[in-house]
Amino acid sequence: MEERLREALARIDKGQTQTLKDLFLHVALSDESSFVRLQDNLELNVTLKLLEHDFTDDTLVLLQGAILMHHSSRRILCGQLNRLLTHIEGGSRCAVSTLVCCMADSSTSLRQLERADGLRRLSSVFRKHKLLQMPLLEFFYLYLSKEAPCAEARSVEEKQKLLGAHLAHVDALVDDLQKYKPFEIAS
Repeated sequence: MEERLREALARIDKGQTQTLKDLFLHVALSDESSFVRLQDNLELNVTLKLLEHDFTDDTLVLLQGAILMHHSSRRILCGQLNRLLTHIEGGSRCAVSTLVCCMADSSTSLRQLERADGLRRLSSVFRKHKLLQMPLLEFFYLYLSKEAPCAEARSVEEKQKLLGAHLAHVDALVDDLQKYKPFEIAS
């Protein structure tokens, strides 16, 4: 696994992402624990390597896979939150999906987004970019969802107030969440 990862990372510098995509498929099907263990080695960390390059749809999709498999890599990507938000402001749907992966189930990441003025920036993009409205609406629903209990968790009401400072009709989004419960797991 380590040798395959080293080869895939070397090819990224040459603009070749297919080897890493193939490796992700292999990992997903058979060897996730080895991959995750290797990601703790900064020399082999996929997120760090991808952040050395421009954000393209390919690199963003690979970042999504890397941070979903290796949760510690979320902190690395969140260190580049302004860069990701700027890419969203440029009209990238794929960057919105990457943001969702970064924020899902992570109160820490959500607080970083709030401190980075991300709610204002995303609300502005929502109003200006018609093609990004649906993915951003999905993100706002995720943002407004109930967080797992932890020291950094905010209540839905607190988040409603924060987002409502930048976006109209947030109360309707919260009503939808309470009515349809899209992120709750059926028991």
